[in-house]
Amino acid sequence: MAFREKIVWAAFVTTLLVWGSYFAVVIYKLTVSATHDMLLFWLFIAATVAQAAMMAATAAIAALMAPGDAAAPPDERDRMLGQRASGVAYFVVLLAIVAVIVWMHVGLRGVNVIFALIGVFILGEAVRFGTKAIGYRTGS
Repeated sequence: MAFREKIVWAAFVTTLLVWGSYFAVVIYKLTVSATHDMLLFWLFIAATVAQAAMMAATAAIAALMAPGDAAAPPDERDRMLGQRASGVAYFVVLLAIVAVIVWMHVGLRGVNVIFALIGVFILGEAVRFGTKAIGYRTGS
């Protein structure tokens, strides 16, 4: 597996694990009580730091294993996969934003709008990383 592919897979997996866990807690807290507390803010900070630390560690290990690949600029295939993945993610984000807007018209209010928009952003990143990782695996 090439350096850039390892990084993309690491980003995809850490996004799913870290932010999936975060939103599981958010949804659980929402079902238990209708109010949000500062715990969710601190969990957000912790999730951000955790993903950054995991990605830094993964990038450092991958760069140590293949220093030549780490220093190489992206080739045509890397750029093409990135463009395709960004296009797919953009479409998903547009649909998710429309869904949040519709949801706001039928009852989504207050802080929950913020959580929904954070979810849209994370969903877009997960789709982008996943699309790019699958592109590396399928060779397209």
